Amino acid sequence: MTGRFMRRAPSAGQSSEDVVTSFIQSTVWAKALTEQERRHLLPCLRYATYEKGQQIVRRGSPAEYWMGVVEGFAVQSLTSADGQEAMLAGVGPGGWFGEGTLLKREPWGYCGIALRTTRLVLMPASEFEALRQSNLAFNHHLQTLLNDRLATIVEIALSSRIGNRVDRVAHALVRVMATAVSGERFLPVTQRELGMLAGLSRQRVNEALRTLSGRGAVRCGRHGVEVLDPAALRLH
Repeated sequence: MTGRFMRRAPSAGQSSEDVVTSFIQSTVWAKALTEQERRHLLPCLRYATYEKGQQIVRRGSPAEYWMGVVEGFAVQSLTSADGQEAMLAGVGPGGWFGEGTLLKREPWGYCGIALRTTRLVLMPASEFEALRQSNLAFNHHLQTLLNDRLATIVEIALSSRIGNRVDRVAHALVRVMATAVSGERFLPVTQRELGMLAGLSRQRVNEALRTLSGRGAVRCGRHGVEVLDPAALRLH
């Protein structure tokens, strides 16, 4: 099963406004907007493209947007004083990020980087706050996202202490799945990207995926990983 979000750049006959509209219509929280809220919101949204390796947000800079991934893959990362980089989370198509920073009204606490060409829908902080103040369903969606973020932090801590490579890759897949469109089972994530999230080499990720595939939890393809048994992944 695949989601209804846009995986490609606008075609010759498709404007960026069309892509934004289609993407927003596919999101869970937007289905709960009133017609008036939807008509007001759509003209306020921006569409942006970031090339592979380009910074989407810079640590310490003002947080001006809530960001939804239309296509590509973005990671949140921190770099220590000695140059070591830690990947905190990855966001694939259909996922949003930045809500925690906007809620705290703080500068970005991490860097956001495009691991491949990544296309985003950007919601201004003012519109994000207006929806938060007026729409109960939007608030419930934010609560779910924040709960998922907390679960991610717990999984990272457990994986780094007691997890083997299979556990770490399983947890990385669960984190990517948590940011995808509801019900989406195919994750367009590469082994390199999983390795960055799990803190493993591509070879180790490949070995772990073969193990998970043998257990019937996933099916690996050329363009990503299909999750066959989400519950099995969460048991790791």
